[in-house]
Amino acid sequence: MNPSIKEGGSNYHSERLLVRGNLIVVKPTKRHLFCMSLFGIVGLFFVVFPCLLEQRIIWPGVIFGGVFFLLGCSIFIGELLRPRPLINLSLRQLYPKGMKHPELAVPLNSFRQLEIVAKSVHNPKGKGFPCYELNVVLNDDSRHNILNHGSEKALLEEARMLAELLNLPLIGAEPLTPEQISPGFTIFGLIICLGCLAAGFSALWICCIKPLSKWNESRQWLSTPAVIVYSDLDKDHSDTHLARIDVRYDYEVDGHLYHGKQYDFFRSDNYAGQNSSLWQVVTDNPVGKKTTCLVNPANPEESVLTRAIPRSQFFVFLFPIPFIFLGIFFAIMILKPIFSRK
Repeated sequence: MNPSIKEGGSNYHSERLLVRGNLIVVKPTKRHLFCMSLFGIVGLFFVVFPCLLEQRIIWPGVIFGGVFFLLGCSIFIGELLRPRPLINLSLRQLYPKGMKHPELAVPLNSFRQLEIVAKSVHNPKGKGFPCYELNVVLNDDSRHNILNHGSEKALLEEARMLAELLNLPLIGAEPLTPEQISPGFTIFGLIICLGCLAAGFSALWICCIKPLSKWNESRQWLSTPAVIVYSDLDKDHSDTHLARIDVRYDYEVDGHLYHGKQYDFFRSDNYAGQNSSLWQVVTDNPVGKKTTCLVNPANPEESVLTRAIPRSQFFVFLFPIPFIFLGIFFAIMILKPIFSRK
């Protein structure tokens, strides 16, 4: 392997050059910091969401999510604190590991040129996604890496800026040929993205669109007297902590007796934790209570006891969003370098 090539690298714009007075520093991009924080965001989601939904501490979620959150925080902080190259124009020195390691300083007068290297990573056969480096070439042919990421356009712009500031020639390797770039990484990444999108849109349909569609349709249903004939929680025998509302009622339409069992459009058909709100529904609807239900005039067998949207449902509405967002976000990151080379 060419000694100028740095092992590994990202397939997106993860680093950038910033000029701050007499300092030229390498900093992570906002996109990169967001990617590094994903473990923490996912972990926090698994900690907070079940607890808000069930209105109590869900210890399995807290433990599982807490591990991801701590891992995400350590990755994020580690990325912020990772030593990166710094050029001090006043002192005419390059610090490959930052100012905290002055013993590694390299004088700028030993620079011969800047070099852009195109490479392929993450495949033992030399194929994978494209990545690009910006290196400083010294008079003795040794090299120090400055930037290393997957955006050829961004790296070229910053390389030209640095070459102008340091008054150095800029040379670049030929771009990677299609034969050097294996579609395997891209296909695998897109499969993961499609999985996230499928999970997200499935949850969106089940948790949001379908019940909200029925909820909106029921605005035209007729209010009809009803009597509660059964009221309890139907427990999931595989998990004693899960239950769903099981409230049944009788009502008449045009002299015909009908039996309804739909309490609402959100909790009647889905198991949830046995929190106080579920028991409150059972308490508020004792057997023999006279109440009203809403009946579909086009199909009298279809009815619902209430159109109210439970407060916990708003958290359920948010559940699909992370999956859809991550699927779209990573799909764009994977496909953008491909289209940018065309």
